[in-house]
Amino acid sequence: MILNNLAIALVCLAITGCASEQPKKKANPIVLPKYNVNPAPVYSPESQAAGEQGKVMLNLFINAQGFVQKAELKASSGYSRLDQSAINAVKNWRFIPAKRGEQSVDSWIVVPVLFSLKDLEPPANTKQKK
Repeated sequence: MILNNLAIALVCLAITGCASEQPKKKANPIVLPKYNVNPAPVYSPESQAAGEQGKVMLNLFINAQGFVQKAELKASSGYSRLDQSAINAVKNWRFIPAKRGEQSVDSWIVVPVLFSLKDLEPPANTKQKK
């Protein structure tokens, strides 16, 4: 019986915390990384000609120096060429790293990469119709 009561008391403490604990100081919140100047991904002529467009969602692990350490596909655009182009591009991107207080820290973020045919600039050698 004493062991059962002790087990119940330990479970209650695990769930509710110990009443005699000192209040914990709030940790500095993490400020997420910020984009630096990064080149756009390659939008291949094959993808453009095939009418491929969409949004690629990537999970990126940004280290404390602002470099992309891992790039993982979170959601596909529906086109493997666009997905791979997005992954290849972000591997070379740089970020202003996440911060906890004044210290740079590693972090994960989700980044959208858009491929849109309507946002493409017309080639320089084509004339605009009036």
